[in-house]
Amino acid sequence: MPPRGGFEARAEGDSWSFRPGEGKGRARLALTREIRKAWEAAGRLEIRGGDFEPIVLRWRPRKWDLGKATGTFLVEQRHTAEIPGFRGWARVVLDDITRGQVLL
Repeated sequence: MPPRGGFEARAEGDSWSFRPGEGKGRARLALTREIRKAWEAAGRLEIRGGDFEPIVLRWRPRKWDLGKATGTFLVEQRHTAEIPGFRGWARVVLDDITRGQVLL
């Protein structure tokens, strides 16, 4: 729960409180190494407080975590599937499969 009149950032089960600064109703959260590591591990950082809906910031990886092994995953015709290791940043969308061909 955010402190009264303040805000809270959450990631990986941890939380960090921060308050608005002087003037203009702005609040600033210093992105410490601890917060960045938790945000990266969780893939998202949630900000709560004030009179607004929670804000969710997604972590954009610097490189894709595909691992060393190759693998397969299933995507059905006319469906979308996330590519494992991309944390939602890359998806495969298949259209109709016709005569052994498909728009990817």
